[in-house]
Amino acid sequence: MTLSPTLLPMPYLDVRWVHAGAQHLSLLPNPITTASTTYKAFSAIESDRIEEAWVAISEEERQTAMREWGQGEGEGAPKPAKKEKEKEVAKAKDKEKTAKEKAGPEHPVDGHQGEVHVEVVRSGEEQKDTDLEGRYKDLVAQAQKEYENLELVRGVPVSQDSLFEVDLPSLSLHPVFWAHTGPRVSVLRGSWFITDDSKPCSWDLAEEIEKAYQEIRPWQPSYKHELATAVGQGAAAEEKLKYALPARFGPGLGIIFEDGDKGRLETSGALSYISKTFWSSVRARPSGTYVYRGYAAARLASGKEKEKEPRSGSTSRRGSAASMRRPDMEAAPVVEAARDKSFLNSSAIDEENIPVVDDEEEETPCTDLILIVHGIGQQLATQYEAYNFVYAGNQLRQVIRNQYKNPALASIVRDRRIQVLPVQWRASLQLDQQDSQEDVEHGMDNRFTMADITINKSIPYVRELTNSVLLDIPLFMSQHRLKMIEAVCLQANKLYRLWMARNPGWKGRIHLIGHSLGSALVAHILSNQPTKMPELSALPKQVILKTKDRFIFNTSNFYVAGSPLGIFLHLDQAQIMPRKGRERTMNSPQDEALDRAGKFGCMAIDSFYNVFYFSDPVAYQLNAAVDCQLAKKRQPLAISSVGSSFSVNTISQYLPVALRKQLEGKPQRPGAIRLPSGLEMLGPNGEERLEGSRGERRFSAMNPHGSVDFYLPSSGPSEYLDMITSHASYWTDASFAAFLLAETFSTRLDLMRTGLGLALDPSLNAAEVVI
Repeated sequence: MTLSPTLLPMPYLDVRWVHAGAQHLSLLPNPITTASTTYKAFSAIESDRIEEAWVAISEEERQTAMREWGQGEGEGAPKPAKKEKEKEVAKAKDKEKTAKEKAGPEHPVDGHQGEVHVEVVRSGEEQKDTDLEGRYKDLVAQAQKEYENLELVRGVPVSQDSLFEVDLPSLSLHPVFWAHTGPRVSVLRGSWFITDDSKPCSWDLAEEIEKAYQEIRPWQPSYKHELATAVGQGAAAEEKLKYALPARFGPGLGIIFEDGDKGRLETSGALSYISKTFWSSVRARPSGTYVYRGYAAARLASGKEKEKEPRSGSTSRRGSAASMRRPDMEAAPVVEAARDKSFLNSSAIDEENIPVVDDEEEETPCTDLILIVHGIGQQLATQYEAYNFVYAGNQLRQVIRNQYKNPALASIVRDRRIQVLPVQWRASLQLDQQDSQEDVEHGMDNRFTMADITINKSIPYVRELTNSVLLDIPLFMSQHRLKMIEAVCLQANKLYRLWMARNPGWKGRIHLIGHSLGSALVAHILSNQPTKMPELSALPKQVILKTKDRFIFNTSNFYVAGSPLGIFLHLDQAQIMPRKGRERTMNSPQDEALDRAGKFGCMAIDSFYNVFYFSDPVAYQLNAAVDCQLAKKRQPLAISSVGSSFSVNTISQYLPVALRKQLEGKPQRPGAIRLPSGLEMLGPNGEERLEGSRGERRFSAMNPHGSVDFYLPSSGPSEYLDMITSHASYWTDASFAAFLLAETFSTRLDLMRTGLGLALDPSLNAAEVVI
């Protein structure tokens, strides 16, 4: 009796979802204007999460997504003849330009004289691509208008702090906390790969190859013998093992499997247009090229198995890869599972696309969220993408990240991390004016726009700059201020709700940076803000949706940069006053802090910092707004340059000499530690109270340094050049980033230990101070 050979179960298919958004996930400081055709893998845990969501939707939804959005993606998918199309468009533009030159100058008002319209006939594929891009832009615009159901996470969160999501119905990757601009970023389910792990087969091709794989069963020991025999007998015998793929991939295209991990695509006969494009896209000879089943096999073939996989998503909140494994993973043989596991963390990172996340940073939880509020000029971003405030946020995030490894800050930052999100309030500002009853009765319906009153004989770009940038200032001084405040609140609250939905149970702190006019808007909001806001989970949904004049979160530190806030305080004859009931004002007497919301300048914050360059023409000092008499003796404090042996304790040397002498002459209570600002500490759990005159105590209540004004070192060769560039330079200034980290993360004991603006009590045992 002859025993039949034991049949092995089909090996587990090591699926890995991939994306074409490496540039987006790297959070670059410049616009991304072209779609990438290079795919990068999501992390193993992110891929499992996407796969779980993919399996959960219906087969009909999957087929619709692949048919409508994924048809032209991946290797082997039909591509339009782009080169010919680009040539045709360029030729049409040259013809139009020549016609305009012959017709003479355009009319200065309507610009239509002499204009020649040239139509370019587009192919069906090009028209389809255009329609698809238009549909995607509509989906993005619709998502940005969403406000009621922000607590629902519809996509699959990916990247650090879930800054991005994968939308499976449109098979795309997009940012969560700011509007996506530029071409759609595609995602693809990588099951079969051509040449290496960066070239996943198209949906259609991968499906056909997998069908062939399951029919041929090349993982069985008997197939190896069959293949060896065919190879020994020559090409004709080997040809019999070739599985013919559908003709839509090209006549004569088929696959010969070599083992359970790989196969060889071969073609015979004349190549069709599709097959020519296919072979061109993979840069392979028509005689054949290898395809690999699963991500691990593709990586092994490319020699990347020893390289580390990119960590593009947080794992601490989502569980391990094992806990999120797909149901069919358990069906794989033990040997195959062990083999696959060895490649689970083996994806490489290209040098030019190093993500903003590294291993050490990824393991560090985000403890502090900074929302940055822009000032004037963002209306210009509607015409020029380079002005988009998102890129300023990316710049600041990157500079802050670089400062984490600063030795002077390492012992202060410890195992904490900041995330930065831009508050794009100008993009959501609606200035539609409703007619009053009087306007209706008297026929006052003459509504005119900026275009109607703009003088068109001036230099166009200068006029456009004036209308888009400087217009925000008179808007703030008009009845539209409330609309601007509402836009800031709605956008900041939206970001907070999105953040909490993707980081459930987060207990960190929120800080604000107000740049330029944004600082004045935020100051108005924080002045009207209740001293303490309840947690988001304690607020009724209707309260959240109807709150338009305040933040639904508490603000710890408020940094203003390049701020004209002093001008508006002066015009209103207001002053900066500590809010009673905050961190340093729990026990404040009546003359020290005010327990009142609605008083401009009395902001619901723990600490306040006014940061500026002396050359910034928009910035003003604010010490006098706290106490004008003391301000004459207290010059702004210098922020140390990180380029000149930066150390956090160097800031203490800039304390006013008069203040140091005054503190040295004051008796201290036994065991007390006094900050130069006047704050006395009796211990970690002891009573705290502010000492000194009323002005000194108010300064002490604003931050630990006895001043609200801080200036950044100038690095420019000329103060005249600095005057032009300084107002927009805060986001790239390493000294500003280091200052943010020091002030955000420094505890009172850190301040004592480092000497950051502190005078230590010599009688205190060092062991009580060193952490």
